[in-house]
Amino acid sequence: MRTLFTLTKPEIDAAFKSAVLKTRGPGLKLLVAPAAAGATHGKMLFVIPRTSGKAHDRNTFRRRVKSIFYTQKLFTKPVVWIVIAYPKALTLDFDTIKNFFVTTLSK
Repeated sequence: MRTLFTLTKPEIDAAFKSAVLKTRGPGLKLLVAPAAAGATHGKMLFVIPRTSGKAHDRNTFRRRVKSIFYTQKLFTKPVVWIVIAYPKALTLDFDTIKNFFVTTLSK
């Protein structure tokens, strides 16, 4: 399922061009864009600036969101989810992140 988080440059450009703000959370911004034609599952793109924190903090946040994305089967909708994280998001615990994504993405 590695393809859920791999997007090509044209896919990324198209996603940002057609992205719409879905919601904001504590240090998070979630954008939604339609998936490419013929896509059967959704994908997730992370934007976490280096100024947000150290690499291990950014990677921990990314792993937590990926885990939620897999376990809650949020990839069933054929859209591209763009997660923009700011420094405050990296300090959130797993349950807070899970509640935010499950309530937002399951709508």
